[in-house]
Amino acid sequence: MQWIQDLKNWTGQVKVAELADNVASSSFETVWQRVYPSVIGMSIDEARGYARARAAIIVSGKIELAVAQLSNRRINQQRVYTLALDTVVCRTVTHAMAQRPRPAITIIRQAA
Repeated sequence: MQWIQDLKNWTGQVKVAELADNVASSSFETVWQRVYPSVIGMSIDEARGYARARAAIIVSGKIELAVAQLSNRRINQQRVYTLALDTVVCRTVTHAMAQRPRPAITIIRQAA
């Protein structure tokens, strides 16, 4: 199946998912710095919207940089943007929910 990879290289197609993941990984820390600690006290839906609004400009800038570094720019930037933004928002909200303080568990014992 090497010929399929060669064809993709020859036509200049870049794996959209791979590029989106790279953009998301490079954007996460910047987005986290912008949204922390505000998202800790928010509901999941609020945190998702808040993170999405803050991440949009960061992700689009990172995509422009990534595409500029490619030798052949035949790539669906809108698809990369959508995938990268969704990935960053998911990672940010997951990280925020993990940072929340957990309530203490009280064990109530009943007499036998």
